[in-house]
Amino acid sequence: VDRHKPGHRAMVARFVKSEFIAQINAYRRDGNQALAVYHDKEQPFSTAASLDRLSGIANVLKTISPEVDRYLAEYPRNRPPDTEDFYVWQFANFGMKPVMRASHVVIRQFQHDGRTGYVIAGKTLLATHYFRSALELTVLYPQPGGHTTVVMTQRSIIDGFSTWRGRLLRGIIMDRSQKSLQNYLAGI
Repeated sequence: VDRHKPGHRAMVARFVKSEFIAQINAYRRDGNQALAVYHDKEQPFSTAASLDRLSGIANVLKTISPEVDRYLAEYPRNRPPDTEDFYVWQFANFGMKPVMRASHVVIRQFQHDGRTGYVIAGKTLLATHYFRSALELTVLYPQPGGHTTVVMTQRSIIDGFSTWRGRLLRGIIMDRSQKSLQNYLAGI
């Protein structure tokens, strides 16, 4: 895209959106095999392999809902019953420039002491920058008296923090990410 042409920002936005849609459609068809492998450093970075590592870090998902963990790993195969899934676009502005990312979200019901709870798992499929991969987990445990306990964990592999500028940004981004999570929890 020629950045000197009128409307160049809209052309870039259309291109990025079309690439995101193509990547999501490839993922819907082929699962983790379709996720990006970055070749921008000495060692290639596989998004699928990093999600496997993140899943290992977030053992909570394996404990609470091994079916959802397996489904995320083997998608689009082995979809558990009482499960729905969808894709979401997220725009966040917590660093020096806005981030657009696409995630696959899976919601599954479970029974806890005779009440219905929910496991909500999301994995980042691609992002414009910062995030190489991410896994998010929210569990809603129903409690007596109509109360709900919310348990959240997020794990991500973030790129670009090895330079002096990245180390400076890391503190800003971590602070803004924590504030965003606190606002989210307060909202629910």
